[in-house]
Amino acid sequence: MQQSRAWAWTWPRLNSPAFPASLRPGPGSPCGGRLGRGVRISRYENVAIVPADPIPDHVKNGQFEISGTVKTGADERERGTRRAAPLRIDGSRGDWSDIETLWLAGDLRDDDFEDRFIDDVIVADIGEGTDGWEFNGDSYAVELR
Repeated sequence: MQQSRAWAWTWPRLNSPAFPASLRPGPGSPCGGRLGRGVRISRYENVAIVPADPIPDHVKNGQFEISGTVKTGADERERGTRRAAPLRIDGSRGDWSDIETLWLAGDLRDDDFEDRFIDDVIVADIGEGTDGWEFNGDSYAVELR
């Protein structure tokens, strides 16, 4: 049975201090305005081809809280609400080796990450569930603590 999974990771906005000023659009920015579009694109491309660092230990050993529609067996509910706590996962109990290998090789795609995170991290921490884990919602928030 094919399982459908949809995840949405929350990233900082472009004008956030988390993005370097040289990558932010806007007046006074080296890539701001209509003429700066090419500069912006080339800077994003340059960021994309920088070799990856290993996944930090605080990520591999972190506590993940997943909010969104989670199903195992007949139990399907919206997690991370007042009625149901988020799905809490202890990353330190997972096997990150396949995820990190794909990450370092630059081959880690969204679908690969979803499959590996479920199989190697979630299942390692809390087991298979009643009938496997399904993430059928439109979006999810994953918080690393």
